Amino acid sequence: MRKKISVLMIVVMTIVTLLPLGSAFAYTGGLLNGKSLNIGDNNNFKNNTNIGVTNSVTDNDELSKYVLGNAGTTNVMVYYEFPVAMDITAYQLKAESATNLYLKILYADGTIFEGTGLNNSSVRTNLSFSNVKKIGIWNVSGYTNSISEFDVFGSESIVTKSDVTNELVSNITDTTAVFTWTDPVETDFSSVYLIDSLGATQDIITKGVQSYTLTGLSPETNYTYIVKAKYSDGSLSNGKNVSFTTAPILIDKTSPGEITNVTTTTTTTGATFNWSNPADSDFSKVNIYQNGTLKGSSTNGTYTVSGLTQGTEYNYTFKTVDSTGNESEGITKTISTLPDRDGDGIPDSEDIYPDDPENIPKPAGEVQNLVIKPEYDKVTLSWMLPGTANFKNVTIYRDVISQKTGLLDNLLGTKVYAAALFETNGTSFTDLTVEPETEYKYTVTTTSLDGIESTGVTGITATPKKPLMADMSLPFSVKDLVEAGNGLLWIVGPFVLLGMSFLLFPKLRKLIVNSFRNNRKEVAKDTKDTSFRRFRTDEKEPKEKHEGKEHIEKVDKLQKERQEREKREREIKAAEPKIKEPRAPKESKRERRRAEKQMRIGRAARAPRAPRERTRAAREPRRKRGAS
Repeated sequence: MRKKISVLMIVVMTIVTLLPLGSAFAYTGGLLNGKSLNIGDNNNFKNNTNIGVTNSVTDNDELSKYVLGNAGTTNVMVYYEFPVAMDITAYQLKAESATNLYLKILYADGTIFEGTGLNNSSVRTNLSFSNVKKIGIWNVSGYTNSISEFDVFGSESIVTKSDVTNELVSNITDTTAVFTWTDPVETDFSSVYLIDSLGATQDIITKGVQSYTLTGLSPETNYTYIVKAKYSDGSLSNGKNVSFTTAPILIDKTSPGEITNVTTTTTTTGATFNWSNPADSDFSKVNIYQNGTLKGSSTNGTYTVSGLTQGTEYNYTFKTVDSTGNESEGITKTISTLPDRDGDGIPDSEDIYPDDPENIPKPAGEVQNLVIKPEYDKVTLSWMLPGTANFKNVTIYRDVISQKTGLLDNLLGTKVYAAALFETNGTSFTDLTVEPETEYKYTVTTTSLDGIESTGVTGITATPKKPLMADMSLPFSVKDLVEAGNGLLWIVGPFVLLGMSFLLFPKLRKLIVNSFRNNRKEVAKDTKDTSFRRFRTDEKEPKEKHEGKEHIEKVDKLQKERQEREKREREIKAAEPKIKEPRAPKESKRERRRAEKQMRIGRAARAPRAPRERTRAAREPRRKRGAS
């Protein structure tokens, strides 16, 4: 029995020895328990740059490990950043070589602490660090170092920081609310944390915004939010609770606006409508009613109906509907499908053969009101086109019924046209190949788009006799006559002016010479009268010595007397009645020439006059004025 017990104890001890000591590091209350640690190097610890994450050292299992690289590599450190500043009171480490692992701490104010080697123990090692934002361990040796477990213990830092003020919730609806506040005055304040009732951060609002709109809320529901101010060192204020209740759902009873810009396109059996939807935010669709019965709905601004009866009138009403179900009064459009008499599906307005369902080609119809106006050298035809849709053109034919022939016509023959003269889609034609005194028959036919020619409309006419003066015409126009006259005037004009100058020059010369002679006579006469008056005045002066003022007074007195005497004579002469002397009879040119000729003959018959002998007495010397 003892042997059995001994053997059993040996087996149990062997099993216990061989079993792995997993979960021996299972502590609760660690700040890093179950967290993922960042992997990086020592230099980028502050900048939070990492190359990956690991949770092998925080899973409470010593069998799972992470191997740190040797100094200088990129995976030389593992670290964790707390969401808020923490106070660290202890740590626990299980590693290959704890003395080559250093503790590194980043405080909330941005400063860094680098410690010495750590203790490798399965129990806590006490330490004291306050306001820690980031903590990690790094390998300082030139060899790799494996870590099995690492954890720290502590609590959130107690920081006295200012909260926001004047917090207010306004503009509360059934699904939204607007939260406003005033930021703290501290210079290191950075943002506002809005935390919902479940403890999750709703949003982070940057410093200076001081407003946030909550959306996605439920109607008639109570909400509580915690508002905390965050500072540059990572610390948060204690926070304030803000509570409010959303409004009940508002019942929308307002219908949306009507559609606009409605256009319609109709066929024989259908119609297509297009329009612009209203701009209401809650617009949902448009209901279409045909003669009061709902036919369908549309959301994209178009609707097509079919199966209608040709040539029939329909009323369509379009009513807009919003998301609540409110329907507008609507607008009504009246349409008429296109008529189709033969039922071939082609509207009469587009059907070339509206009365033939088989659409067999037919003539285009005859022209109307054919009028023929003959002249001796032309015949003018005019007509009205048929109103059919398949009309293409008009063809004019001409036949000679009778023609007056002469010797030349018998020799050369007359003109006969058996083929078409002209094709046109117009309403008139002028035949310029006719002969005078000839009877013609004209036939005007129509051709359809299908190439079918009608029988045609026929008219008979006769050209009149050619007028006698029909071929006479001037060899030049009025313009040619004016241009020729202007050219001739430029050639003859200088010679005419030269001849007139020869005729007028003697008379002009005589006029100029007589003018100068008369001027000389008048000057001589004036000089003689002046001398005579001067001599008479000198004779009447007393032959005595007079000087100075007395002489001047006498001369002035005599001049005044003379002027008064002349004035009286002019007045007397002006008072006398004027007697018009009888005008001498005008002497004719012939009599004047005859008298001049007799005068020349008499002058030539007279004896020459002896030259007059002129003697001039010696002039006495002139006495000086005042000499006795």
